[in-house]
Amino acid sequence: MDYYFNKKIAYHYIKRVQNPILVFITETEGWHQSVLISNDTNEDVEVSFTVIDYDKGETLLNGKRTVKAGHNIEAGKIWSTVSNQNLYIITYSVNDKEYGNHYITGLPPL
Repeated sequence: MDYYFNKKIAYHYIKRVQNPILVFITETEGWHQSVLISNDTNEDVEVSFTVIDYDKGETLLNGKRTVKAGHNIEAGKIWSTVSNQNLYIITYSVNDKEYGNHYITGLPPL
């Protein structure tokens, strides 16, 4: 919150990544990054997801997975190197409700 109790832009990003069901990407390890689905609810859920490389406009990974209550699963892997700098857009749906996330790869430019 700012001095006038207005929500800052970062509030909306933080709120979005604190969902009880979340699709996210790990750091590059080896030659790939893992796409994970986390379910912090008390119910099993079915998650449909898509990961898009924003710069190229291509779909890198999509699918549908069932995640047990209180579990994390690996939904797939994306080929990557540490030097790649990309913006990945993640869209996913649970119980017909749409959610989104993003991930920026690569080392920061110096």
